[in-house]
Amino acid sequence: MEHGNKISFLSDPPHLLKSIQNNFMKYSVWWNDKQALWKHIDTFFNIDSQQKFRLTRKLTMTHIHPHRLSRMKVKYAAQVFNSSVAAGISVHCQHKSLPTEAMGTAELCIKINNLFDALNSSNLSPKQLLRAV
Repeated sequence: MEHGNKISFLSDPPHLLKSIQNNFMKYSVWWNDKQALWKHIDTFFNIDSQQKFRLTRKLTMTHIHPHRLSRMKVKYAAQVFNSSVAAGISVHCQHKSLPTEAMGTAELCIKINNLFDALNSSNLSPKQLLRAV
C-alpha cells in the first residue's frame, strides 16, 4: 500500500456469475429473512415454457438443467439472472402460480443482474447500474 491508498481485488465478473449460478443450483440463499431457491426458477420455467406468449423466451432447458459444458458459459448464467426472469417470477407470484416466497428469488435475480452490469461495464454510462464501478 503506497501513499495510504487501498487496493481492492475483485475476481473476473463473468467467472463470479458462473460460480454464483453453480452454487445457487445446489444451495439456497438467505438474506434479511428472505430465501431464494433454484426450485423457484425451475418451476417458473416449467410454467412459462407452456405459455403461448412466454415472458422469458430465451430461457431453455439448458439454462435450468445445464450439462457440464453449459455450466461453463457465462451467457446462460446472465440470461437466468436478469430482469426478465425477476419480472416473470414476480408476475407468477401475483397470479398465485408461484408461492409468494419466490419473490426472494426474483429479488436475488435482479440484484445479481444489477451487480453484474456494474462490475462488467467498461464505459461511464449515465445510468447508475450500467456504468463502471
